[in-house]
Amino acid sequence: MPKKTFRPLNFSKVRTYPVKKRFSKVQSLLLGKTVRKGARVRSLIQGLPNILAAQSLKAIARKIARVHRANKTVLLGMGAHPIKVGLSPLIIDFMERGIINAVALNGAGVIHDFELAYMGETSEDVAASLKDGSFGMGEETGAFLNQAISEGSGRQLGIGAAVGQAILKARLPHRRLSILAAGARWGIPITSHIAIGTDIIHMHPKVDGKALGDGSLRDFHTLTSVVATLGGASRSFSQGGELGAQSGPSRAEPHHSESRLPRPLPAPDQRGIATDTAKWQRLSPNRPHGDHGAASVRRGTGRAITKVTPIYAVKLPRPVGLPKNR
Repeated sequence: MPKKTFRPLNFSKVRTYPVKKRFSKVQSLLLGKTVRKGARVRSLIQGLPNILAAQSLKAIARKIARVHRANKTVLLGMGAHPIKVGLSPLIIDFMERGIINAVALNGAGVIHDFELAYMGETSEDVAASLKDGSFGMGEETGAFLNQAISEGSGRQLGIGAAVGQAILKARLPHRRLSILAAGARWGIPITSHIAIGTDIIHMHPKVDGKALGDGSLRDFHTLTSVVATLGGASRSFSQGGELGAQSGPSRAEPHHSESRLPRPLPAPDQRGIATDTAKWQRLSPNRPHGDHGAASVRRGTGRAITKVTPIYAVKLPRPVGLPKNR
């Protein structure tokens, strides 16, 4: 076989241009600022480079603050992970200040929220409990939640409202750590969007499939009313966990726009923010593709929700939106 010959290219006729005429993504004005001893946290955040994730983080905080000041809707869709990594007090603070107007949870979020309220701890060791077959067999979790959901269904309540009210009624010792109880206390809609068989309480003897379906459907209808207000400058953002609750706004959007409402509602100009979604789970658009006639932008900060959520707490406005009626 003949040997191939490779001749070096001649670059003598390459055309160049003045580098200052080129657009550059990294500019001196975007660089980080040094932090002096004794500086405030706000100064630290403002001094972050205005590049990539830090740029997105600050832009997201500004947009949420702008939405809040304009009295528009901010919807949080989340799984259980924000609760499991210790963010409940911050989320409750956002709710109390009137920054978060509604929360959509999955079933696991309800479970971990209750356990925190009940005993101040949650998240069993799955690997260890699977070995002896005890995974998900906690008596109080299944008994309390299934009873609350069943009784709530009888009172025509969704799962979120039913469990939140039950936590307050039982005066659970750590109820101030409960997002569901905070929603019930302040009249903020907390909805739960479940799939039968995916949560540990569905294996408990007291489970009532009819009540689960009824409660989750009521919560879906509540969510559609929230999504219907997401036009204009409103925002939805998702944190952690499974996509059941995170994708709720996308599922609810065609429902509200196609329902027989008194006046036709246009598809909302929804802006989505994902702070803890693996990039391989979906493409950039935060909604199904289709001719909905409205823009949707998904702007993310990666998986570090334990870092970005406290920073939002510093960046967002301080005025309290609701009375501290604990």
